[in-house]
Amino acid sequence: DQSDVPEELRRAYARTGTTHVLSVSGLHIAIVAMTCFALLRRLLAHWSWLALRVRVVRPAAVLAVLPATLYALLSGGAVATVRALVMGCLALGGTVLLRRTEVWSALAAAALVLCLAEPGVAGEASFQLSFAAVIGLVVAGRRWEERRRSSASRWLDPVHPVGRWTGKAAGAVVAALAAGLVTGPLTAYPFGSVATLGVLANLVVVPLVGCGALLAALAGTALLPISSRSAELLFWLGSGCVIPADALVCWLATVPGCAIDVSLASAVEVGRVLPPPPTLVSPA
Repeated sequence: DQSDVPEELRRAYARTGTTHVLSVSGLHIAIVAMTCFALLRRLLAHWSWLALRVRVVRPAAVLAVLPATLYALLSGGAVATVRALVMGCLALGGTVLLRRTEVWSALAAAALVLCLAEPGVAGEASFQLSFAAVIGLVVAGRRWEERRRSSASRWLDPVHPVGRWTGKAAGAVVAALAAGLVTGPLTAYPFGSVATLGVLANLVVVPLVGCGALLAALAGTALLPISSRSAELLFWLGSGCVIPADALVCWLATVPGCAIDVSLASAVEVGRVLPPPPTLVSPA
């Protein structure tokens, strides 16, 4: 529910290319699924009776599907949410079978599920933006990892302590650039603008709001029936992540050239300015 978000703040998020953090997106589903899987794997590993009989990653993967599915259902089942849920379930299913899930197969399966559930969904901007962003991230991420492995520089060496951190930072920049370049042309027509500072804004806003505030809010909600004070502390920490993100977005929105306004003509408008097609006269 975005009714409590002021219109000016919502516009600032839109002009900086970070409006996706204001709603439940595929990133949130992935964070919930992977966080639950990591926590469950650690907890089940301390249960010696179970750890001696099965690989704990298997029951952890099965149990992690439940909170991810519940979170997706409570969020309303948007296109990006369903896409991430299908891909996440397939990835966790591969973990149960001790197999690696191919991302392209999972992406195709998500598209098939969405198109079967709603045949006209492929023409919506949310569908195109969600799948285009994933494609851009996967392609750029794989190219970056290949470049990183083949590099002899210690700044990119994943084994070297310096290269480990600089490589992660550079990878985040590559991911933000890839997502911005791929989705930029798709946002021009439906939204009328292209964010030029989206890379900078996403590098700060996504960790603060998409990760920090989200995990604090979910943990606080889970602890609310047990300890209201602990829940309030987590909610306070979550708000502490949102406040600097709002301040940064509002400031970036005032920077000249933060977004390029694009006015594209519709098919009807193009038809009005084009000359009429020649008429064919059949011979008598």
